[in-house]
Amino acid sequence: MIALRPNETMAHLIFRQLLAHDDRALIFAGSETLSGPEIATQAASVAGALTDLGARAGDVVLISRRDPVETLLAFLATWYIGASPIVSDFRTPAPEIVRLAQAAGAHLSVVQRNLGSDAVAHSLWEESWRSGPAPANGIGSDPSALNAPAILGQTSGTTGQPKIVPHHQHLYAERLRIRAAAQARGAGKLLIATSLQFHPTLAAAIINLIIGDPVQFHPILFTPDSLTEIILSSRARTILLPPPIIRRLVHHVGPRDTPLFADLKVLRSVGGPASPEDKIAAYKHLSPGYTMAYSSNQSGMVAVLQGPDVLARPETTGRILDSVLVEALDDEGQVLPIGVPGQLRISSRTVAQPNDPQLDATAGDVEFLRTGMSMPGDVGFVDSQGFLTIQGRQDDVILRGGVNVSVEQLEGMIMQCQGVEDVAVLGIPDAMMGEEIVAAVVGSMSGDQVLRHCVATIPIEKRPRKIAIVPSLPYSIVGKLLRRKIDLAIFD
Repeated sequence: MIALRPNETMAHLIFRQLLAHDDRALIFAGSETLSGPEIATQAASVAGALTDLGARAGDVVLISRRDPVETLLAFLATWYIGASPIVSDFRTPAPEIVRLAQAAGAHLSVVQRNLGSDAVAHSLWEESWRSGPAPANGIGSDPSALNAPAILGQTSGTTGQPKIVPHHQHLYAERLRIRAAAQARGAGKLLIATSLQFHPTLAAAIINLIIGDPVQFHPILFTPDSLTEIILSSRARTILLPPPIIRRLVHHVGPRDTPLFADLKVLRSVGGPASPEDKIAAYKHLSPGYTMAYSSNQSGMVAVLQGPDVLARPETTGRILDSVLVEALDDEGQVLPIGVPGQLRISSRTVAQPNDPQLDATAGDVEFLRTGMSMPGDVGFVDSQGFLTIQGRQDDVILRGGVNVSVEQLEGMIMQCQGVEDVAVLGIPDAMMGEEIVAAVVGSMSGDQVLRHCVATIPIEKRPRKIAIVPSLPYSIVGKLLRRKIDLAIFD
């Protein structure tokens, strides 16, 4: 069902499917419901409004709205006119939205608030857009629509400047098809409690709309109590949540003999790594449908951990998909043997090229230009059974006195200390050792308790020398730990 015909765009596919659905509700948002034909009609009306504002086929339209229904309608409207959408979280500061719009080459931005800048053409949402006339020339009628990317993605930017990654029409359709197959789609209602700026969330919503399964939007600011209540009352079969939210739910629910969300077919962890203990606890106490996937904006989906594998191989990120090749490389770019960690290189049908990679000649950009393969900057290895283990980002390896220390591996060891709820390990400059290891820790214990745990369990060459107890750690909206935003002054 998720496949483009010759000379088709994603707009042709989804509007054809929406109009073919019956009048039952597909979108639930508070008291509002919309059927497939209503979604298609209103998105076409919004397309007419965007056209009046000057958007054309082949353009880029940035969308930054709080309301998820408005975001989705604007996204589909952009497809309708043959333009390329890029979605930004509504909480993003105005100067950053302007920079993102300029980097993406956006011709128009549909935003939550006035940007206070004339550098980018922008407009606030108007409710009348949903009931106006559609463009007279129909869906993606301009030939340039076939060459316009289906969507512009962004790399996370957790270790450097984010890049814009265009996903072209057939590549994006293939990514949706693979994601639908890997995540056992068609299971029923999808509950969305995260921003549509996050591509796995947006992709899950689009898949449901194509196949005719409902989508329920829940406010993205919530407590564990309210989220637990909505999961139980919504009868949703699928939900996507970042690892920190899943960890909070596990602590909130506590140990149970039977999973609390037994009706969930898929509880997908998205946006960052999770500890083996968190994976097992989520599988046992929240839902046997707990699953996580390793993917990136450039490579697409690479590996999936689900079902009995969660209990048997929780230290991994799952089985590599049949259509994907993953290799580990040494510092000279040579392929390492199975089981030996190195910088990952990925080959698949869904690798996307960042815009103008020559402008930022990282190793990954050079490798893509040379081979068409993706190097996402992660360090890990593939074992003999086809499981992928991620040990951290290449930039998240601390070199202390000639010893390479994986921050994520060390964070997992510190998490074993009683009372620790969250931890971030960092390397700070040191005249003698090159880098010294420090850790910011959230929890109900003291710094001395954490240090004693480290002395007892961590080899001396990998042991943090300073511990700072902090109330919380900074995360991105999609659950990635932002180590660069931690103030190093806390270790003085």
